[in-house]
Amino acid sequence: MATYGVKYELKFSDNRGHKRTLEILKKDYEGDILPIVGTGSPVVIRYENQDDFYNPIIGSSCDINLKVTDNVTYDEFSNFNEREYKVRVLAGQEDDTITLDSPLWEVANTNWENTDTLWQKGEIFEVYWEGFLIFDNYIEQLISSPYDLKLVAIDNLGTLDSYNSPYGGIETEDGGNIKVASGEQNNYDSAFYYIKEILKFTGLDFDIYIQNNIRGKIFNTVIRQSLTIFHDMYIHEFGLTKDFVRRNAKEVLKELLINTNSRIFQSNASWYIISNHNYYDRRVAYDPNVLLDELEGTVSEQPASVPSVATNAVTSITSSSATLNGQILDDRGINIINRGFYFGTSSIFNQNTKYFSTDTTDVFDFDVTGLTENQRYYVTAFASNNINEEGVGASRSFIAEDVTTTETPEPESPIVATLTPLATQVFDDRMTLRGQVTDIGDANVTEYGFYFGTDSFNYENNTKYAITTSGNESSPFTFTLDTSSIPITLTPGTPYYINAYAVNTGGKKVGGMITQETYNVWNLYNIETNAIKQAIFDDTYVPGDGVRSSDSGTDCFTIIQGTTILSTSGIPTITIVCPNEQTTEEVTTEEITTCKSITLFRASTAEAVCCNDISVETFYINGGDFLLSDTTKVYTDSTCTTLASAQYFSRDLVQYRYFNGTTLGAVTNCEDCGARADDPNAYIAENETTGERVNVQFSTLFSPGQSVVISTDNTSCYTIQGSIDLTTAPSATISRSCDIATTEPPETCPTMTFFAEYQGCGDDNFVIIGNNKNELPNIVKQISTDICFFKVRSIATDVQNDNFNLGCYPTAKFELGNLGLTPGTVDPYISCDDCLGNPTTTVAPVTTTTTAAPSIFYRIYLGLQTNCSQDDTVLEVSNTINSFPAVISDGVVCYSSDRDGGSGSDGDVDEYLNFADCDSCQLYLGTTTTPAPITTSPPCASFGVYLGTTAVEACCGGRSVTVYGNGLSLAQSTVVYTDFLCSEIVTPGNYIREANNTYFWNGYTLTLIECPACP
Repeated sequence: MATYGVKYELKFSDNRGHKRTLEILKKDYEGDILPIVGTGSPVVIRYENQDDFYNPIIGSSCDINLKVTDNVTYDEFSNFNEREYKVRVLAGQEDDTITLDSPLWEVANTNWENTDTLWQKGEIFEVYWEGFLIFDNYIEQLISSPYDLKLVAIDNLGTLDSYNSPYGGIETEDGGNIKVASGEQNNYDSAFYYIKEILKFTGLDFDIYIQNNIRGKIFNTVIRQSLTIFHDMYIHEFGLTKDFVRRNAKEVLKELLINTNSRIFQSNASWYIISNHNYYDRRVAYDPNVLLDELEGTVSEQPASVPSVATNAVTSITSSSATLNGQILDDRGINIINRGFYFGTSSIFNQNTKYFSTDTTDVFDFDVTGLTENQRYYVTAFASNNINEEGVGASRSFIAEDVTTTETPEPESPIVATLTPLATQVFDDRMTLRGQVTDIGDANVTEYGFYFGTDSFNYENNTKYAITTSGNESSPFTFTLDTSSIPITLTPGTPYYINAYAVNTGGKKVGGMITQETYNVWNLYNIETNAIKQAIFDDTYVPGDGVRSSDSGTDCFTIIQGTTILSTSGIPTITIVCPNEQTTEEVTTEEITTCKSITLFRASTAEAVCCNDISVETFYINGGDFLLSDTTKVYTDSTCTTLASAQYFSRDLVQYRYFNGTTLGAVTNCEDCGARADDPNAYIAENETTGERVNVQFSTLFSPGQSVVISTDNTSCYTIQGSIDLTTAPSATISRSCDIATTEPPETCPTMTFFAEYQGCGDDNFVIIGNNKNELPNIVKQISTDICFFKVRSIATDVQNDNFNLGCYPTAKFELGNLGLTPGTVDPYISCDDCLGNPTTTVAPVTTTTTAAPSIFYRIYLGLQTNCSQDDTVLEVSNTINSFPAVISDGVVCYSSDRDGGSGSDGDVDEYLNFADCDSCQLYLGTTTTPAPITTSPPCASFGVYLGTTAVEACCGGRSVTVYGNGLSLAQSTVVYTDFLCSEIVTPGNYIREANNTYFWNGYTLTLIECPACP
């Protein structure tokens, strides 16, 4: 391996005063270390994830901004060989006993990662980032010195597509000779082997850290806890080829990471591979207790990677000082790197100042001084680990006053969580309830138990079952209750509602409500045929049993797990246990047998999907109903092959489920949006010049609509758009009312990152329109041409054409709607007619309707040979609905569906025979022929209606517009559209009045409502 010596060095501090060092190393260099001169921002490190949290490969780059002077020049950087120069950014506080002239800093293969030194403590520097200079990014100004020069270094993750995937490993003897005996070589290597070999192509000899909690199990027992999923996955080397040509290394690495829901990036001169569910989806994080205590129900459902912390009583209180005390109860097996306290005068802990303790033990403290006498202060202990998870304890308060003994604060009630019952502990007539006290508060817990029943609105209407009323629990604990011990008998297939509670002398706290349905059927699986079916639940059997059902004859099925369905009518029963010849190995229901279309609301947070910031789209699920527990996956395509990204989904804005990219979580009731908005902690402020929106701290001194200056930008004015409640309050604040005289800047069009395909209203003109924000309206009008467009679908592209850029300012390229009744507001276009300004009647129309031209969709099929391999024959067909069979035939040749597109030159798809797969098509052609079926497309009819965002507006006035429905009347329609092609739905949340009937449209269904009295 080549050695690198330090040739250039720059010491500087970041904007927080932390010491940093930039080193530029040259291959085989052994000379003196030369100084370099930096600009005000000498180093900028960027992580390129394209605003996608789940982007699997996150490359990074380092911009080096230098000054060229009369004495310091950098001509050698204008042309050099690949990987000739290495860049290191070091972080830390220099120790006077260690210099950068030490051989430790000059030897290229020193194991920097293993210094294991906290740079904050002022001992030595630690490598923060490392990469290689790329010469084609040398930027130098052609003016006299001094002037700026910019160099760019990268970590080479983005260049991996220049390399072929590695060859498979070869087994060798201790002496290095290749093993040649029979069976000593094979074509399989672990995924970790390929990841390790691919990362070698970067030229960076980093350690690899893997944070992925998936482990292989046999009979529900982890067999190798020390090895990750990447060590357990074995890949045939020819599986990494395409037509026997090796695929590129980046493609292979990306596929390995996507298949394990992981991402890779550089940090502290190491490669980190982190599972997205560990990093973002905290509710499914792994807890080692599951392996030991799953059957006893003592597993914690707190985020398993978040430290458990307690805020202990404040001591040594005087009128001007006090000692804050905290304790780490459980570090979750992950290194704690920071601990301390949120401390201040706000009862909202994260609005107080964060103080870091210098202690390194589980018990830690911090002395505060300069307090105001008789002022009440609040303290909350925290601890954070090396994967950026922070745990906090309960908040305490005290008054700064002179006392002779340790203050006895007002008692704090315990913190309690309701845990979801384990699947193995739910039956048709009973279940085991689970709760956990995560913080006992200021006094021992004396009583705990559950509220349990069928009332989903008020837990107090359910029955209270106390496990004990004379307890004395002094530390966090988990508790359970078997409903059969109460005793009560539950009804199969019924939802029950659970709230855990706990009591101490400070009062009672009740955990959140959990919904759990009793099972009424078993899911069964046939190992030999991959068939899945259901049978009536019978608790005399358990998962893993081989059984026969009343309609399966001699076929044996393995019981997977219980579930709940709406109706058990026609469901068979289990009749007998199968003989032992069928293996009852552990199986899963990953194989799906249902692919159902459904319209869902989606958003990035639970609050957003229930209350605001939502979009509605068509998805596909692998179950009969979105809210059923046997519906476990959400797909983006009609063949149920491409999983949706991780996000929150709701069908009715009343209940939601979280999809982590792999599995749908439990059904959860939406919180009261109105109640949440009553206690905001932030404002949304919009830059009056650029349109950029930022969150700032809430202030009662200002209100929505005001023009203000914010702390992070004192050169621009921002308009307060409204309030919002955030989990963590923003750091930016409102400084003052705006007093800046602004001049209109030249036209600026930001880089577009979100795109959609639009079609001209009334023509076949297709264009791609983009925005720098994920805001792509259904209808837009191009100002320069007065052409209206409606959105067809979102797409991914790199094309940048500012003529179709929605983000341009201050002169916009597009109009998004009509001027609203309130000055300064815009009512979005709801249809092409609305955009084009086509006249509509001023009174509600009668029942006469007209039928618009049907939608036309196009699809390309490729010919299939008799062995079902594709050939070069192309068939271009059309359809009036966006649904095409997997395989079609003209009675002579079979064709497989390939992709959207084409011109439909070969006719309507209904003119062809359709089949589920190639085999059935080839079998059919070998026997007989049958005329292709003829189908009738659904109507797309127009209706004159009155539209409003409230019932009063729609019933008592509203805008007169034309909408379109998929029924012969609005009452018969299930979907309402804005365009005559019936391709874009009306924005959810609108009220629609037709004649004497008024409907509420939630994006999923039309609901008939009663009109309120008009003012």
